[in-house]
This record gives sequence, C-alpha cells and structure tokens, in this order.
Amino acid sequence: PFLTFLLFFYQSLRIKYFGAIFKRGMLIVLNESELRFMNFCCNGFLSFFESIPDSITSEEEFIDCISRALPALADHLQLGRLDIKLHTNPSPFESESNTQCVTLYQQSSDFDSFSLTDTYRDRDEAVISYTFYPRKNHAWSEEEERMLHFLTHQLYLLCTRTRFLSRVQKASVTDPLTGVLNTAGFIKYGSVLKDENKLTDYTGLFLNIKGFRYINQRFSFSHGNTVMRKYTQKLRSYLQSDELLARLGCDNFGLLVRSERLDTLLDSLLSVRVHVQLEDFVNTIDISARVGIYEVKPYDTMSDVLNKSTVAGMLAKTSLHHNTIWFRDAMLERYIHDKDVANAFSAAIDNKEFDVYYQPKVLLDGQVLCGCEALARWNRNGAVIQPAEFVPILELEGTICILDFYILERVCQDIRSWLNQGIEPVRISTNFSKIHLHNKNLAKDILRILDRYQIDTKYIEIELTESSGYEDYDALSEFVNTMKENGIHTSIDDFGTGYSSLTLLKSLNIDNIKLDKSFLNQNETINKSDETVIKTIINMAADLNMQVICEGVETTEHATLLRSLHCPIAQGFLFDEPLTREEFENRLMTSRIYDRLGE
Repeated sequence: PFLTFLLFFYQSLRIKYFGAIFKRGMLIVLNESELRFMNFCCNGFLSFFESIPDSITSEEEFIDCISRALPALADHLQLGRLDIKLHTNPSPFESESNTQCVTLYQQSSDFDSFSLTDTYRDRDEAVISYTFYPRKNHAWSEEEERMLHFLTHQLYLLCTRTRFLSRVQKASVTDPLTGVLNTAGFIKYGSVLKDENKLTDYTGLFLNIKGFRYINQRFSFSHGNTVMRKYTQKLRSYLQSDELLARLGCDNFGLLVRSERLDTLLDSLLSVRVHVQLEDFVNTIDISARVGIYEVKPYDTMSDVLNKSTVAGMLAKTSLHHNTIWFRDAMLERYIHDKDVANAFSAAIDNKEFDVYYQPKVLLDGQVLCGCEALARWNRNGAVIQPAEFVPILELEGTICILDFYILERVCQDIRSWLNQGIEPVRISTNFSKIHLHNKNLAKDILRILDRYQIDTKYIEIELTESSGYEDYDALSEFVNTMKENGIHTSIDDFGTGYSSLTLLKSLNIDNIKLDKSFLNQNETINKSDETVIKTIINMAADLNMQVICEGVETTEHATLLRSLHCPIAQGFLFDEPLTREEFENRLMTSRIYDRLGE
C-alpha cells in the first residue's frame, strides 16, 4: 500500500538501500523481497528516466529513446511486449488525421496474449494508448500492474511534452492558417539547401494574389480563409517534395522551385482554379497572381533570394502590363526609394509638406475657365515632387486614402477663404483612389468635411481613376448615386485606359468622363483612328447626358480638332500648367478668358 509513497521518496532522496522507513510516526520494516523491489523502483525507474534526454522535440525521437531505454525495466517488470498507438486529428500542423501503431519493446515472439492497456486523451482530442503483454507464463502481480500503470502515466507525460515541444517548434516555422511554411521556415529550410550547396539549383519566386480582398468581401473573412487554404493546397500540389512553399503573410507567397521546372510551372501558378464548398453551394473561383522571379546566384543566401524575389514581385504588383517580372539589380534602388517614400509619408502629412496645385479646365466654346483639378505636390527637402513619384507607392501601401482626404480638406479651406473674400470659385475636382470604395462611410466622410467648412456641394467634384479597374461595381455605383443625391459631381479619370470603359458608361450615373491624354499624340497630328475613337466617345457620352473632358491638350491643333468634334471641355498646358494657390486665386480674380484659339 505504500509503494507509490516509497517510490517518490526514493526518487527524491536517491537512496540506494534502506531497511526501514517512518510513516506517521510508525516504523515500517521491509523484508528482503520488498527491499529488492523498492531498490528496483528507485534505481530502475531513475535509470530509465535519466536516459531520456530533455531535448526530444519529435515523436520519432521519443519512440527511439523509449525503445532503447525500456530493456532496463523489462526484466524487472516481466515485460514481453509494449505497443503504442497514437491517433491525431487535423490541425494547423497536420493537414489530416493520422494514426501510428509502433512496438516500443518486444523481447521475443514468445509472450502472452493477455494484455493491459492504458488510454489517454489530450485536449486536442489526440488519443494515446499503451498496451503491455507479459512474458510467457507470467501473471503480473498487483504491485507489478501498479508499476506498469505508473510507467504508462509517465510515458504519457513524456509523450505529451514531446508533442508540445514539437508543436512549438513547428509553430515557429509554420503558417497557422494554411499549414505551409512561414517566412522563418522558408528561410530555415532554404538555408539547409544552401549548406548542402544545392540552392543554385533553384529559382526564387514571390507570388501575390490579385484582388484577394474582394474574395473576402464577397464571401466573408471566414470563407475567405477557406478559399486561401484551398488555394494553398492547390499550389502545394504543383510542387515536388524537394521544393518549398511558404505563406509570407496576407496574400503573398514565397516559392523555391527547381530551375528546370520554372517555365512549365509558371502557367499553373499564374492562374489557379479552386472549388470551395461555401454554405449550400460549390463555388468555382479563378485566382490570378503576379510573380516576381529571381534566379539564385552562387553567393546568395536564402535571405537574398527572398528579398530580391520580393522586390521583383512588388514591381509586378504595380505593373499594368506584366504579371511576371524578373529581378534586375537596378530594381533594388527603386525598391529602396519606394520604401523611403512610404516611410516618410506619415511625417510629411503631419508637417504639411503637401501643397495643392490647381490646373484649370476650359470650355472650348468661348475658352472660359469653368473648373479645375486639384493636384498634390510634395515639397520634400526643398524639392517639389510630382505625383507620379509618390502616388503609385501610396496606392500600394494603402496610405493614398489619407492623402486624398488631406487634399480635399485643403481644397475646402481654400474655397472657404475665397468665398470669405468675395471671390466666386469654380467647381474643383479632387482625386479619390478606388481603394476608398472599401470604406462604407466614404460618402459620409466626404460630406462631413464639406459641412465642416460650410462648402456648397456645387463646388466639389470627385474623380475616380478607371485605369486600374473596378472589381466592386456595386460599391462604385452606390457611391456615385449618393454623391449625385447630394449635388456632388463625379467623374471617371483616365477613361479609355482600362478594360471596362463601356461597362462604366452603361451602368454608372456619372457626370463627366476625363478622356486620357494618350488619345492625343503630343508630337504629331491626331491620326484618323484616334479621331474616330474620340468622336465616338464624345457622342456616346452626350447621348448619356455626360460631359467629356479631354486631358493633355498642349497644342492649338489639338484644341481646334476637339472643338470641331464637339468636345466641351479641355485641360492641358495649352491653357495653363498646374498653378499654385496664389496663382490660381489671381486667375479667379482677373480674366477667366483664355485667348489661345482666336475666334
């Protein structure tokens, strides 16, 4: 009855022999048999557990160590065989359920069929069973069975600890959503290839999913996660066992593929079709990607491979024409510059480094100032930076929304100042990125700023850029309708450079179309085909009660032709370059007539 007490007493004091102990003030004397058994309990179990290192972090190591340590106990426990059965359920680290059956110890084929089994269940519903078989013709005593139960309990604790450490180790290198490698794991296992002088056999890829945010919006985030897992499984199915796939965060992936397989693999990576059961329907979703590619050099580390493929991938994200971009050394300077711009933006907003310039819009009939476009200029370190240098970067970072509202507020401040001086403003258009359409309160936020400065909505127009496309027409249509209900004009900028121009004309209740300057050849007379396209757009817009504004008008020939085609409004250097606030205020206060074309 006191064996458990004695065992822990011996384990703590590590005494090799004794003949008597005290229990509740009573002296208990052990006979020789009991003394030998307790000596075994002390030394046998101590030797067994001391032989198992603390550094075990995998189930394979655990099984190997236990198998090597068990013979020291087997003779004392009359153990013929010990089996372990481990069943695990799917988890972020195990894509499907798994059952392992392993014999930890077997003396010979000669053991009794009678068995003793202990079963344990983890919190994650993993089930571990230990089954003991005695040696032939041996019946375990009650004390021996207690020792076996004690052994299984300790083995269970060791196994649980090992599985916990294994999961901690896996968690450090695994993406919890998809079960593939994370960034740390990508670098770790890629570095193993580097150590084996095999890394140059591979090509590094940075893959970004196009418009995954819209999948989340369409199906919800939880269903979006399901789509992401299915997509990742599809990617993994394309790879061989010695190739690497990692989710680097959000909708970005890193791959290390064998160079000789790259050409055939790229087509599969650029467009992936997944079938996902969402609620009561099986949805088929085509997922497109952009890819940055880097061919590994002998001196590269795995960090170099990841960084350079990422640089190429980021450029692919901003490209309108290329879904795959190979890394070139010159890209690093561009990437560093872009990161510098992105990092400096927040302080630039706080320090009011952005100024508003106004470029006039002119009615071609009469050459009268009728409006203007508000353009951002960044005064950085004494230099004026043009929008083309920072707007694409801020678009990519998502911080363009902050700049758009900053410019709108500055415009409202200027309009309020002019009204207070008795100067009648013209309608001023401000640019808003399509990213704003994810903001369900966009219209309210715009109206709130106008209300703060008590600006009549007739003085404001919102320009949305068409060239990068609109994935969410419902949000766009709702926004345009809300603006119209509140008396605010809307326009589509860079019309004709995207893929959905006719759809926009048909489905949106917009007021103005800004014809992209690419339709005007800046060095020669407009060719007949461009003229035909311009005329067709002007006529269609008129039939739909929309106005056309042509950008990039730099010559009298351009303006004359546009007027003959009944294009109502022009904007360009022929009339005015973008003006500072003071210069535009002077234009408002003096003549609003331009004499560029004569009568």
